[in-house]
Amino acid sequence: MDDFERCYEYINFIGFDLHIDNFENRIKIQKLAYLFANLFDLDELLESYNYYIRGPYSPKLAKYYYDNINKARSKKIEPDPEVKSELERINFLKDLSAEDLEVMASLLFLERKYSLDENKAEQKLKEQKPYLSIEEIWRGSQLLKRAMLKPQEAKRIMNKLKQENEKWDSASTQDSNSFEKHR
Repeated sequence: MDDFERCYEYINFIGFDLHIDNFENRIKIQKLAYLFANLFDLDELLESYNYYIRGPYSPKLAKYYYDNINKARSKKIEPDPEVKSELERINFLKDLSAEDLEVMASLLFLERKYSLDENKAEQKLKEQKPYLSIEEIWRGSQLLKRAMLKPQEAKRIMNKLKQENEKWDSASTQDSNSFEKHR
């Protein structure tokens, strides 16, 4: 199974409507596929993307869904447990607007393609798409974090923050004790 087929199966699995008869659905499919390609290391699909006016777009993916949409829509899969768990975690993506998905995919593309940090990517996106409000870009950034931050990474970050906090608490306690001694 190639990356294009796998991605379509994942999009179908989360319950997204794979109808390509309207422009908004095609935009959503493109952006979902880009996010999934990054989340699930679908390198062949990822390499087929370029950046266009509406963000990341893959002509190869468009050709794939025009050629295979009926097969993709009817195929039901049961992904392996790890992938299934991840798909269930991010199934909220299916309910987002085309604009939210466009902002998310565009930010991710800018971050990865140009090695930009979050703030620089947001600034660049605002320059490229001045019609987007700061709030829309911020919302997309928050949704992107929610989608891309895998539970094990979140746990690692929280443990690191907890350790840092414990060091600060310890230093604060030592300072308080030292202060009390010198009073």
